[in-house]
Amino acid sequence: MDESELRKEIRRIQGDSNLTERERAQEVQKLMMSRSSGSAASAAVASAEERSGLAYHKEGVLGCKHYPRACKYVAACCDELVGCRLCHDEEMTHEIDRRATSKMLCMKCLQIVPVAAECSACRERMADYYCDICKFHDSTPEKSIYHCDGCGICRVGKEEDFYHCNACNVCLAVSLKESHKCIENVCATNCPICMEDLFTSVNPVTFLRCGHPLHQVCFSNELVRCPTCKKTVVQMNDDFAVLDQLIAMQPMPEEYAGATAHITCNECETRSDVPHHFLGNKCANCGSYNTQILTVTSAEGNEDRPAHEGSPFTPRHNPLPIIPLESPPDDLRLDDNYDDDDDDDDDDDDDDDDDDGDGSAAPEE
Repeated sequence: MDESELRKEIRRIQGDSNLTERERAQEVQKLMMSRSSGSAASAAVASAEERSGLAYHKEGVLGCKHYPRACKYVAACCDELVGCRLCHDEEMTHEIDRRATSKMLCMKCLQIVPVAAECSACRERMADYYCDICKFHDSTPEKSIYHCDGCGICRVGKEEDFYHCNACNVCLAVSLKESHKCIENVCATNCPICMEDLFTSVNPVTFLRCGHPLHQVCFSNELVRCPTCKKTVVQMNDDFAVLDQLIAMQPMPEEYAGATAHITCNECETRSDVPHHFLGNKCANCGSYNTQILTVTSAEGNEDRPAHEGSPFTPRHNPLPIIPLESPPDDLRLDDNYDDDDDDDDDDDDDDDDDDGDGSAAPEE
């Protein structure tokens, strides 16, 4: 049987509505094995079917649990058949080198062929989107994907809505081009909440006012300070004014009256000596109560009181009030064009008029 006859017979099997998907796969396998019995190609097909079979993204849609596509990859690092890079890294003890991938299993004809947009054996297209750099296929409906040369990976979204910031080394919304705070390689780190890598995360990343990133899903309405630098996530001037009034109404107990706190401010990063109060210690430079006590000196003979467990003079962060916020607030949300690869990304537009947040970055495919 020559190549044209083989393809014709495969198409006939695939179009036979009386056969189930599994039966079609078995018929194609028998056909391939009868044609190349004892050959390396036959062994590869048999091995592929043995190890993998057909896999589905959802009922009736070929793929893996992460992506709809009509192929599997032969991982160059371990020669195992895997649904995608995420499937590989979940199952193996090492990470896949996606760019080294050179072979794939076509789930239409069960042939192992060179990785490409379409199968070289049956000429079926493997997915709606294909990146030859990342070796990535995806047929998620209504999902926009583009390859960023700066990031070196595929990103979710429309290319015209993003730009690559060379300083931050990440793709950001065009609306943030003139306003965001640049931090070198800002996403080359883990999320401070869940500890998942931010640069290659499929979950959307958002930036706090200070410029530090975390996953949008990890943002909590009880998050008052940035987990990285301890700066407040929103302006708290009104809350600090309330603390001023409370402190004025509640003088310190007599035994602690006149004590001085040596503090460091998380907002302006300066140190100062201020009147000590249990409710908060106000920065003498910027007026913030987002401060940390270093030492406290009592009024009695100016004795330096050492800090110890259980002492009212224990160095600590001042307790800031929890502000009832949306999760995340409007100024921290992603633009509505950030489609996630598996988890929903659709969110409201950034509120560019509010300076409390600094927008977001495009997630990886």
